[in-house]
Amino acid sequence: MKRPLLFSLFALIVFFLVTLFLQNGDSLEIEFLIWRFNLTIAQLTVLAFSSGFLIGALLFVPMWIKKRSLAAKLQQQLNGQNQDIDDSLPSSAELNAKSTK
Repeated sequence: MKRPLLFSLFALIVFFLVTLFLQNGDSLEIEFLIWRFNLTIAQLTVLAFSSGFLIGALLFVPMWIKKRSLAAKLQQQLNGQNQDIDDSLPSSAELNAKSTK
């Protein structure tokens, strides 16, 4: 079920990018500090979107890694507590020995 959905999403993105490039072919001259760039409106739009996506990813990934490591640490603590509880409970052999007495 996921593959057709991902393919459809990919096809939709490609369609929008092709449409963007075909309709926005006008050229712009961009001056940034001492550099000059000659880009189309479509290239500038894709560059701006990509830059924003990259900056957002660079801000999001460290938080995601921190949350994953915290979740792993909490899972280890929980497993340790469950092991302690299991160790403190009498085994089934001990319970059978007590019930036969």
